[in-house]
Amino acid sequence: MKSNAKRKIFINNMITYGIVAAAYIIMQVLVGTGHVSSLLKGLLVPFCIYVIMAVSLNLTVGILGELSLGHAGFMCVGAFAGALFS
Repeated sequence: MKSNAKRKIFINNMITYGIVAAAYIIMQVLVGTGHVSSLLKGLLVPFCIYVIMAVSLNLTVGILGELSLGHAGFMCVGAFAGALFS
């Protein structure tokens, strides 16, 4: 049973990675061919940064169960700075 649970988690992770890779490839093709407007190009970076901040808040409050927003705030600032400077 333990092996079956690990296999299911592995398959779910691979599906998630595949969806992310497909979305990245599709966006690169659309940007490369000129089908994406400059407005959408400008909105992609803040959108990705907000997604990183939402995931860090979910990790701290949702999964870890902490109610301290100080930790989430520092995680969000770190994710924002890391995404902004990379």
